[in-house]
Amino acid sequence: MHLFITGATGFVGSNLVNLAVKENFKVTALMRNGSLPRVPLPQNIKICRGNLTDDYSANLRECDVFVHCASAGVVKNSSSWEKCFDINFIQSNQIISNALKNGVQKFIICGTCFEYGASGDEYDKLPTDALLKPIGAYSTSKAASGLYALNLAKSHKVKMVLARLFHVYGRGDHPERFWPKLINAAKNNINFEMTLGEQVRNFIDVELASLKLLDIALSFDKLDNGGFIKIIGSDLNLTLLEFAKLHWEKIGSNAKIVNGAISYREKEVMRYVP
Repeated sequence: MHLFITGATGFVGSNLVNLAVKENFKVTALMRNGSLPRVPLPQNIKICRGNLTDDYSANLRECDVFVHCASAGVVKNSSSWEKCFDINFIQSNQIISNALKNGVQKFIICGTCFEYGASGDEYDKLPTDALLKPIGAYSTSKAASGLYALNLAKSHKVKMVLARLFHVYGRGDHPERFWPKLINAAKNNINFEMTLGEQVRNFIDVELASLKLLDIALSFDKLDNGGFIKIIGSDLNLTLLEFAKLHWEKIGSNAKIVNGAISYREKEVMRYVP
């Protein structure tokens, strides 16, 4: 099976490329010019360099499954409405439309639990069809793009899974995100300041998330045409403080976790559990 993967130098994308090659998938990896992978990529992949708006017709015609991991606002520009909507909505749907024009019949679109936004606090466990109440530019742009893509799948009678990922962590995570900062502090015996950590989250290691995405790619023959939503999570539902202590204790740091040193963000959603 041949995968065309966008965002191949990103956190999820680079891990997915590595696991796909390990599992004997053929991979065409799309990367922005000048971008470096979050984890080293294998040699036996085909690389395309460019923007989402470029024409990749020849490469798209060769692929069996289009996997869209590229995204803006995960770490930087999360509050930039112009940047998030340009990349996550306009450019993303442009390359999806390009794939449709070139005969691609199977799509995996990587979404996020943040599309549910404020609905997270309304459920003990979020159903896939919970009302979308995104907060901010990143979440809103991802929600809009996902809904648009699902409707494209329906109108074009192709198979598409919108895979909403919950809290992914692990190798290659951006150094400014919670888990890498926690691990860096623990390894260097530096006190780690955080909020009270009462937020309940579903945490999934990036390797398990990548495996679940590949399982979707292998399951398309069992699906009908149209768009489907699938939550990508794990059995690990913890408060942020419990998660921090779990990994802190694994390292055996001599420093301390200082919870309550940082205030919660405005409109903090306290619960994201699938």
